[in-house]
Formats: sequence, C-alpha cells, structure tokens
Amino acid sequence: MKAMRDAAEKHEYQAEVNRMMKLIINSLYRNKEIFLRELISNASDALDKIRFMSLTDPNVLSATSDLKVMIKPDKENHALHIIDTGIGMTRQDLVKNLGTIAKSGTSEFLAKMEEGENMSQDLIGQFGVGFYSSFLVADTVVVTSKHNDDEQYVWESDAGSFSVSKDPRGDTLGRGTQISLFMKEEAYDFLEEHTIKDLVKKYSQFINFPIHLWTSKTEKVEEPVDEEEKPEPKEGETDDDVKVEDEDDEKPKVKMVDKTVYDWETMNDNKPIWLRAPRMSNRRTTTPSIRASARTAMSPSPTFTSPLRERSPSDPSFTFPRLHLMTFTKTTAKPLTTSKCTSRECSSPTISRK
Repeated sequence: MKAMRDAAEKHEYQAEVNRMMKLIINSLYRNKEIFLRELISNASDALDKIRFMSLTDPNVLSATSDLKVMIKPDKENHALHIIDTGIGMTRQDLVKNLGTIAKSGTSEFLAKMEEGENMSQDLIGQFGVGFYSSFLVADTVVVTSKHNDDEQYVWESDAGSFSVSKDPRGDTLGRGTQISLFMKEEAYDFLEEHTIKDLVKKYSQFINFPIHLWTSKTEKVEEPVDEEEKPEPKEGETDDDVKVEDEDDEKPKVKMVDKTVYDWETMNDNKPIWLRAPRMSNRRTTTPSIRASARTAMSPSPTFTSPLRERSPSDPSFTFPRLHLMTFTKTTAKPLTTSKCTSRECSSPTISRK
C-alpha cells in the first residue's frame, strides 16, 4: 500500500469542494448518521444503472449478475466497508465525480450551510453531495472501483486532497465499488451491528436491491476432548479394574464449546409492494409500515377543518347547506293517469295529468 501511495497521482479539490469540506468537518451537520443513508443510496443508483444497461446488452453483467449492497464493519481496523456490484467507475470518473461538484446547486448548498438556519438531515442529499457526508464520521476515505471499460483503481482522500492510482492487487471486485471509511474515534459506534441494523431499517428498508450485513453470532458446537493420560489405580483398585472401566467407555468424548460464526445477513427482506409478484401482494403479506401508511392516509387529517365547523349556527354568516329534495303536498298533488300513445314512434306508455 505504501508503494501504491507513493506512485499515486496527487490532485487538489475544486475550490467549492474545499469550502464545503471545511463546513462538513467542522460539524455543522449534527446528524452524522445520514452518511450511511447517502452511501447506500449512491450504491443503489449504481446498481440501477448497470441493470438498465443490461436490458439492451446482457454482457455488461458478465462479471457478476448478482446485484446487491454489502456492509462489512471491521472493528479491529476501525473501518466500515460499503460494497456494491453496480456499474463502477473508471479512473476518469473517480477524478471527475469525486474531485469536483457540478456548479448548479453547489453555491446554494454552501449558502444554506453557512447560514445554519435550517440544518435538516435532508439538506445534504438535496444537492447531490451525499458522498462527502463520509467525512462526518471518517478521517480517511478510500474508494476502490472497477468499471467494465477500465482497470481497477483506488481513490483516497483525507479531506485535504485526493490521489488516484491503479490497484496493485488487480481485479478483486469483478465490477462495482467499495467505499472504505476509516472512522473517527467518536464514530466507533457506527461499527456496531445493532447500530447499522437500526440505520438500515430507518433509512434504507425499501431499497430495490438486497442489503447484506457481515454479522457474527455465537453457537454451541461439539469439540472432541483431548486424550488424557492413563489414570493411576486408586487405593484398593488393581490394574485389571482400571482396564474394565476403559473398555466400558469406548465412545469418543466430546464437549460443547462456544464458537463465533460469521455470515452475511439480509437487512431488507421486505420488498416494496410494487416489486412483489402479484400473487404475493395481498393483505396478509402487506408490511406493517405500509399498513400504517394506509391507516394514516385514511384517517382524518388533524389540520383539516370542515367549513361547517369553522362557524357556529349563532354566526350571522352561517347558512346550512341547501338540500335539493322533491316534496309532494296533498294540496298540489294531482292524480296520475296513464294513456297509450297512438304514434308509431312511441314504444312505452306515457304519464299525463288531468
């Protein structure tokens, strides 16, 4: 890695990026957890792009057809890895997309951040600068990416400048992007499994692609017991008595021990209803969140007030709604008689009054 860093091309950030970096690192953004939402959203976009391309050219999925997002915490190295099998980026893409920002919207974003009046959690995602939220929690960000049209490259930054170099390890991703965040000390909590699960459930439950988390759990497993030395005869026992006991216990001895097992766990099993098969989209399979949304939509809005309730009957301007009803009184009603029409054009009896 040291040789790769020495041979890497050094680049300076665009002036607007430097200005924005300082604002982000100075913690104007208090809700730091949104970094994971933004990175997963970017990964989902990359997967969408390769999926759409595969509709006209199936060969773009030759490296792997498994479209997914993977999150792997590394507590030992204080790193969090977000990996996708999306379209990936070429060397030029890394320099252009991660080193500069489109001017449209950038000045407005910076103005809103400097004002600090409305620092909502959606602000950073509204202007297409979600990737830079990585520096809310990380001192160093390393992006490894492989595009079908280029070799695998590594982009690295400490928020001051960035470098791009060819990956000496070769093609390890096949296709896609891996973002590695080397966390700040105050952000170590984002390496905990329960924290990541809560954030995925909160922000990214209905991402169109599966999100897998590298998890660990403890299981009870059988382990053979090491052979012990031959026991010495006790007082009053002979060697023949010890041999008889050994013959009775011929089965191998095992003991139950705790073992840590690592595996990928899917975080977003509940697919959006529009992605389910028609036979699966019924009342029983409707997720609790969708049910809650339906109940909310069907319940009266607390902010809506009926015009009739805004004014009381004692108000001079109050009038009851006019009802158009047909009324018949005894004095005006006349007996009805039926007469047949003599014209050939009439095909049904008519009603007339005397």
